[in-house]
Amino acid sequence: ERKALYFVRGQTMGFAIPSGSVAIVDTEPYPGRDQNLVIACHSDQVFARRLVKSKGAIGVSLSAQLPDPRTRRPSMTFDQNALNLHRVVGAVFSDMPPPHGGSEATPIEVVPELAQIEIAYRVQEDSAIPLALPGQTILGGSEMSAADLDGWVGRIAAVTSDDGSQLLKRVGQRLPIPLAHLRQFETIGGLGSSVVIATESLESTADVPVMVSARKVIGVLYDEI
Repeated sequence: ERKALYFVRGQTMGFAIPSGSVAIVDTEPYPGRDQNLVIACHSDQVFARRLVKSKGAIGVSLSAQLPDPRTRRPSMTFDQNALNLHRVVGAVFSDMPPPHGGSEATPIEVVPELAQIEIAYRVQEDSAIPLALPGQTILGGSEMSAADLDGWVGRIAAVTSDDGSQLLKRVGQRLPIPLAHLRQFETIGGLGSSVVIATESLESTADVPVMVSARKVIGVLYDEI
């Protein structure tokens, strides 16, 4: 209710909402707030960008947040009355095929991953920045076995280890044989650190934390929905 879905095409929202993800937006009228992620509609174009709104300025700008700083895309400035702004309140990290359309974002009706949500986590630390901030909610999907992690490399998982740690990490590669039961779990953003976790308990790695469970991370909510 009062929410809409937009498929994000391209890297204009950077690491926060990667290309191929789906932005969850509020459909209520929105005057805009400086530095918020927005879906902005102008005539027949739809932009997925960060809003720049300076105090006392005439008009607003839409800034592209590109993961690679060597790649630049100019900001775009508009009379605010010419834009229909939607505040982004969350994201779903989807595998769905891109819908038809040439804009930076395309409205869609359904994203399959929403039906796969099984659990939610409240973020308490800052190592998931910029994907998720402390206090935001991570949407978890199905639990994965050690073998399942091979198909989730490069994507985010919520991992619990036998020492009680609960981590949000990007799944990395197994270590080379004979240490293939150890896996690297990498930091998501620029904060936090990578860790090595055993996916099975062996005497040779008694000092390494052992994975108790791992779940797919399939979305994040910035506000309660």
